[in-house]
Parts: sequence; structure tokens; C-alpha cells
Amino acid sequence: MKDPKAIQITVPKGVEHIIRQIEQAGYEAYAVGGCVRDALLGREPEDWDITTSAKPEVVKSLFLRTIDTGIEHGTVTVLLSAQEAGEGDRAFEVTTYRVDGIYEDGRHPKSVSFTGSLEEDLARRDFTINAMAYHMDRGIIDCYHGQEDLENKRIRTVGRAEERFTEDALRMMRGIRFSAQLDFQIEEDCLQAMLVLRENLGKVSKERIAVELVKLLCSRHPERVKLLFSTGLSDFVTRHFSEIEKRGIPSLLGNAKNKKYLRLGLLLRHLPEYAKEILEELKLDRECIDQASAFVELFSLEEADSPYALRKRLSHYGLELVQDFYETKALLLENVSNTPGKAMSEQVKLRLLWLQKIQEEGDCYTLSDLAIKGKDLLSIGVKAGPAMGELLHQALDYVMQNPSENEREALLSFVKSRIC
Repeated sequence: MKDPKAIQITVPKGVEHIIRQIEQAGYEAYAVGGCVRDALLGREPEDWDITTSAKPEVVKSLFLRTIDTGIEHGTVTVLLSAQEAGEGDRAFEVTTYRVDGIYEDGRHPKSVSFTGSLEEDLARRDFTINAMAYHMDRGIIDCYHGQEDLENKRIRTVGRAEERFTEDALRMMRGIRFSAQLDFQIEEDCLQAMLVLRENLGKVSKERIAVELVKLLCSRHPERVKLLFSTGLSDFVTRHFSEIEKRGIPSLLGNAKNKKYLRLGLLLRHLPEYAKEILEELKLDRECIDQASAFVELFSLEEADSPYALRKRLSHYGLELVQDFYETKALLLENVSNTPGKAMSEQVKLRLLWLQKIQEEGDCYTLSDLAIKGKDLLSIGVKAGPAMGELLHQALDYVMQNPSENEREALLSFVKSRIC
């Protein structure tokens, strides 16, 4: 085993400041969890968490600005100034070493008790790769062989998988998500435990499930979503989620644009009748639900057979969605070698060329870009109301067929011909 002190991680100045401040008061403190894992992998940690033997009230007394983030579970957020953090104002979560009590709801411990033992604190964590701590002087504290599992690219629980997953059912989805993000293999004992305990996922809120699903799909290996189906967890994601497997799990692309709505739309594109219901049950934000549902809908439409038809599609769905759709479709067809697939690929390339030309030439496909407005129609005697709106939409359709006609006088003549 490597000498723990031989492994050096560069921690942010703010993390070192908090650890040193706590130590000066006579307590222990370490960086812990995912930040240590990511730093060892050469990845930039999203967050840096700190664990300490100091109880929350002590931590609060040591810093000028704190927030009781989850003080009942020992967590205090410490707010540092730019001078203290060395890179602008920053916030770091500091949590007291603890031992979790009984998990009665399959998600949260009924109670927690504080401990003076770092090893006991690490023992309550989910996976070995997340159960490491780091100190600038003492190096890596790795009681459960997390470094070995990083080297072997393996997802393994701290202790028995059945116990960890019984405590918190969301850990099963987290394991699959880490597998997708890190390109690691899940230990067979973990997969078997997921099969046995899959029903427990039904105790977890849909919001938390959605967070893990989105992170999985937005990883470099979204195809690992198949593990949700092979372990039976898919039955407890949403009511119709398992229908995806029955229709044939669609190809998922790690090189597709990393947009939440797009990755969800790719997964659900064979389920146009259930897509919106699934997204709503996951309680995603309204913008994502609408965009992902529209993305799925685009896959079920007949192909736009002319630049005019494409402009109409842009008018209805917007440039971002249509652009993303055709670029994604091109990626899906990139490696298709059969004759129908090649023909479809050429069709998609043509639509992308039409899109490029529409943008370059500034073709109008929205009312906001139309050369006439309601006030122009008022000037020729059209009364405000539904009839005016209908005339503006007719003018827009005319311009989408004849892009060069998006001129005020030409459109007023067109409108007059419609009201005579």
C-alpha cells in the first residue's frame, strides 16, 4: 500500500483555511468524499466537503459567517471572504463525524449521533471511492480500499451492499450513475443486491430519482442506463418507465450535446405517448418537460420535405430544438451502413444545409421578425382583434413560402388582397 503522505492533492485555499482554523482549536478536520475521489482521478471537484471531530456549535463559534444547513445532522455551511478563500467569496459544508441511526424509511436515518472517530464516520458512507479523507500533512485516509477500487475502476460499497442499499435505496441509482460518469464497473455483489432490493426505490422521492437519472444521462456513458432495466430498478423510476425496454432501449450517445432535455428526449423517443407523463412524474422543471416532449415529438413527425416545411417547423418548435434535433439525428445515423440508413443520413444532411441557409439569409419564421406589425394593419383599416391576428399569421405563412417578400409594402399589399 502506498504511503498516505506520499499522495498529495491540491486543495483550495478556503478548504485549507477551514481545516487549519478547526485544528488550532484542538479538533481534527479533513477534506472528504467525492472531492477526494475526483482529485485522485485528476478531475476538478465540483464541491469540497469537510468532515471534523468538532461539533456544529464549535464550528459555528470558529467562523464569522455560517449557515445551519443541516445542523440536526451535523452540517454547517461556512462562508468565507475572498481574502480567506483566495478566489472570491466561497461556501463550504463542514459536517461533524457521525454515526447514523436506524433507517426506517429507506432514505434517511431516524437519528444521528456524533462520534470522535473518523473511521466510524467513513464507515457510514455509500461506496469505497467516496469514503476517503485527505489532510494536507497526513495525506490520504483510506480505511476501505477506495484507492484500490479507483485503480481497478470498480464500484463497491463500504461493507455489505444489502446493508448500504437497505439504509438508503437511492444509493442503487447513485452506483449506476457513478458507473456512467467514471466508466467503472459495478461489483457483482452490488448488482445482485440491486435486484433483491429494487422495490425499495419506490420509497424514494421522484425528485431525487430524477436528479440521479439526469446525471446518468448527461454523463459520457449514458448507455449505462441499461443497468436500470437489467436490475429491475426501472419499474420504480416512474409508472411507464419500463416501457422503454419493451420498445427496445434506444441508442444513447455520449457525444450528443450535453443538454438535459436532449438526453431525456433521446431516451424517451420511442415512447411519444408516455414521454410527457414520465417527465411530469419525475417532477422536472416545466421548461425541460416541454422541450424534451417536443424533442420526442419531432422524432415521430414526417420529414420536412422542403425549406418552406422546415421554416414552418422552426416557427413551431424554435431554432434551438430543430437544430439540436437534426444534429442529433445525424449522429445517430453516422455509423449506419445499410442502404436505407445511408439515404436517411443524406436527407438529414440536406436539412442541416437548409437550416444553415435559412440562418445565413435571415429568413423570417416568427411573428417577431415579420416586417409588419399590428399597428401597420391598423393604418390600413384592420380592426384589432382575432381577425388581425389571423391576417398576421397568414402573412407569416406567405413569407415562409416566399422569404424575399418580408418587406412592409409587399406584405401590406398581400394583406389588402386578403381583406378585399
